[in-house]
Amino acid sequence: MNERDYDACPENFLDFIAGSKGRVNRDFDLPIAITGTAGTGKSSVLKTSLFLHHGFNLEQIQNPKDKELEKMKALIRSNMVLVPDFDLFKDKIENCPKKDYVAADEVLRMMNKKTWYNADQIDLTTFFDECRKDTLKIIGMAQPMFTNFETYYRNSRIYVWIYCIGRTKTDAYGVAFLKDDIPGLSDPWNLKKIEKIWGKARGRRHVSDINSREKINILAKTPNFYFSWKLPKPSEKIINFYKNEVKEAKIAFAKKLKTKAEIEGRTKKYRKALIKLIAHLYLEYAVDQKELSKISGFSLGAINAYLKKAQVRPVDNTESNTNMVYTN
Repeated sequence: MNERDYDACPENFLDFIAGSKGRVNRDFDLPIAITGTAGTGKSSVLKTSLFLHHGFNLEQIQNPKDKELEKMKALIRSNMVLVPDFDLFKDKIENCPKKDYVAADEVLRMMNKKTWYNADQIDLTTFFDECRKDTLKIIGMAQPMFTNFETYYRNSRIYVWIYCIGRTKTDAYGVAFLKDDIPGLSDPWNLKKIEKIWGKARGRRHVSDINSREKINILAKTPNFYFSWKLPKPSEKIINFYKNEVKEAKIAFAKKLKTKAEIEGRTKKYRKALIKLIAHLYLEYAVDQKELSKISGFSLGAINAYLKKAQVRPVDNTESNTNMVYTN
């Protein structure tokens, strides 16, 4: 995709990607926040924007040929962060080519304002500031709520906010906002004005009375509105590959947490995180207890105990998560 002048307002998502290339080619980085409730298409937007940046068109993303599919798989492996791993995120930013696109689909536990004091998060935020020119990149970051981004990073570094309103069986759609870059503003995103305009437009109606098209029309009246967008769903082959990569990444991350706990001696902190991840792998991906035992190094008895602590009671070691019983 050809670049264009990033100062011009984009007409659609393709126009935006072309403009983002123009921005990094003028020695500006471009941190992008991608938010929306679960199921609205954040991951699809993240993948699609990565593929578009690398020259694929929408038709290829929807119906890739074998060679195109392999290139997209390679991009997912080389340019995407699928688990909340600070070291991996920094590594991608440092080692991907300059002016490339790095996509992080798990930033809730890396860039969260509620954990601003976390040493790894402070180090990551500092890294973004100090290495901006050396690691000049487009950085797409997905998490559910925009206001959950660490306040300093949200107000000083994020430049574009892509909000996913919803999706159909074939498309995801939403709006984008642009940061008000005038110095001295306490709220460069005008969040209170967005709330006020929304409340006035809604009036006494129920939220359920407002359809997606009207939501977009209302948000288009807010000060930071940039453009509205609609993107087709990527190929099922890409989606299935991505799901498997996420599963493998979480298994590898579980092993890393265990090793880190052993090396640093911070057993309590990392064991707690590992227990949560074990329960997640068991519940969401039907990884059986024997496999979890191999991954974590814990005995089957310990795995059973940890699953019970995580409020998941296994019925049978070999059965899938359809046979889970939740305890109160």
